[in-house]
Amino acid sequence: MTQERMMSEFPHHHRSIPDALLQEQYELEKESMALGIQRYEKNLQKAMERGERDTLRPEQRLIQDAVPVMARSIEEWCLTQQNGAARFRQTKNVLSLIDPYDLAYLTLRHCINSVTNPQPLLRVAVQLGKQIERHL
Repeated sequence: MTQERMMSEFPHHHRSIPDALLQEQYELEKESMALGIQRYEKNLQKAMERGERDTLRPEQRLIQDAVPVMARSIEEWCLTQQNGAARFRQTKNVLSLIDPYDLAYLTLRHCINSVTNPQPLLRVAVQLGKQIERHL
């Protein structure tokens, strides 16, 4: 943000603050942001090494926001499969054994952690299936 833009966005009663003080504040905030980014990137690297990207705050927020939406979709899918194709009955029967919110949580966690280590979709799906089996 330029100093001119900063000054134009300040309320009128703050315009009496000396330019040098405003510039110092701007530099401090810029430094603070840079340090925050460095800290996040360091934590991200550690989490990726452990395969636990889902433990970071942004990823936790994503999971928290997405679980209810995904759980409702799982519930709706299971309902539509009651009289559906035979090939999906076994899948529906297995998925019905687990709470939709637990299933959504496990799936989202697994997908977020899988992004860190790109691999074929089939492998990701098989690993997720094993996690679901362990949860049962």
